Amino acid sequence: NRHEGAQAESLQVVTSLPGTRSKVNLPDGSKVWLNSGSTLTYLIEFNKKERRTILEGEGYFIVEANPEKPFYISTNEIEVMITGTELNVEGYPGDSLNRVILASGSATVTTGGNKTIVLKPDQCFSLNTLTGQTALQSTDAALYGKWKDGILAFRDETLENVFKRIGRTFNVDIR
Repeated sequence: NRHEGAQAESLQVVTSLPGTRSKVNLPDGSKVWLNSGSTLTYLIEFNKKERRTILEGEGYFIVEANPEKPFYISTNEIEVMITGTELNVEGYPGDSLNRVILASGSATVTTGGNKTIVLKPDQCFSLNTLTGQTALQSTDAALYGKWKDGILAFRDETLENVFKRIGRTFNVDIR
């Protein structure tokens, strides 16, 4: 855990219950939409030297630009560093796929194996947590943020992932 020394009371934890979406306004003016069953954790003293968040699940981030205070998003497998941008990050615990889809700006993704990748807009970075394999491909980033508006859009997704996303959205188990 990147905040082992932090006191529990200095952490802010926001959870979006299964079947719901939540919007979070961060102290620096950044906005985060949390998808069903997701949790965002950040320090109360968020805006001091750097801006660090921990994401479990899926979040769509619109980050206020500030090159002096980088913004970090950590999942259980990857860390994303940005200074101001718009992106979707997926990192549900127990899922074999972590993804970062960049809509605007730039982002640097670092994996647990210290592999670093710089993303450009309309690029998708994915990490298979079972094999450690990474991929970077072009995509339509606008498709990935539509869930925050209540729209599910799929392109080149496996049926398993389609069912998983629908199941999370409506808090049902699809077999």
